Amino acid sequence: MVKVVVPELVGYFVQGTEIPEPEYNCTCGMGVAEEYKCCPYCGAELAWKRVAEPSKKLGVGGKKCIEKKVGWKGIT
Repeated sequence: MVKVVVPELVGYFVQGTEIPEPEYNCTCGMGVAEEYKCCPYCGAELAWKRVAEPSKKLGVGGKKCIEKKVGWKGIT
């Protein structure tokens, strides 16, 4: 029997003016990449289709860091 888990969006990696890259964790607490089909740490199958969509405004420490006007695919 294979354990199936939904990866959790834990933040975004932003470097300079590049498009923000989402960062995900498995339920075991380890980081996983979108290319992974299974967690390399615990072996759970990753259900990427069930990951929640990011909100339209993202904030850090109560301040808006990314807004609608950024032409990023994930923010409309």
